[in-house]
Amino acid sequence: MTTHSTDVFARLLAAENLVVVHDASAETASFDLDSRVLTLPVWDTMSGHVYDMLVSHEVSHALNTPLEGWKKELEAAGANASLVQHYINVVEDVRIERMIQAKFPGLRPDYKAGRQWMKDNIMGDVLKDVANGKAHSIDHVNLFAKGMLDATDLTADEITMYDRCYACETFDEVVTLAKEFLAELPEKEENGGDASDGNAEGEGQEGGESAARDEQSEGNAEGDDGANADGEGQDQSENAQANSEAKGDGSMESAGDAKDDGSP
Repeated sequence: MTTHSTDVFARLLAAENLVVVHDASAETASFDLDSRVLTLPVWDTMSGHVYDMLVSHEVSHALNTPLEGWKKELEAAGANASLVQHYINVVEDVRIERMIQAKFPGLRPDYKAGRQWMKDNIMGDVLKDVANGKAHSIDHVNLFAKGMLDATDLTADEITMYDRCYACETFDEVVTLAKEFLAELPEKEENGGDASDGNAEGEGQEGGESAARDEQSEGNAEGDDGANADGEGQDQSENAQANSEAKGDGSMESAGDAKDDGSP
């Protein structure tokens, strides 16, 4: 796929004259909600499926993630903006990916192929951290939503967390749920410590107990990722501007990392 056709594809999906930048130094795809610039990485062996997955994910942020709502929550979080942003990001990604694939069902094969490519080529270190117990529940949910983990890799509580993310219809619901998750955050995770809830051992639910999980699994089988925002560790006004950028596939920052990036 040429860069020109990718640019046109993004503008057609968004129904907006987005600025598309192809940046070899970019670690992942991102979309700046304020400037309306969509940045795409340049990875070796990237296929058209990966481009389409990345583009459609960021376009769904353009269509469905409100700039003012995003800024408001990060400004209100103050010194905790990095951690709050991470939790909102995970929940919002589930919502916007469900929405873009529902609007354009033909994208589902791209998500299937793109996720597999990401798993094989990009996510090795992250999955090793999961296997070593260095990820938190919100990270397990994030990776499951992006097709990097199976339902059997999650605990029953984490499956419920995912189902609640999947049920969100509006950004306000996303924010409310993210705050609930944060309020329930175990002290060890809140302080950025290693996870120790046994998830790396593969504890999970038996199949067939969750309709939303079944729908997510179907999305993985047919058809992807992250609204992380930059500017962590800055003051509130700087966060409001820098955090208008939503990141896509390949951005798998953990809850512990988010805490370390600027929260006391």
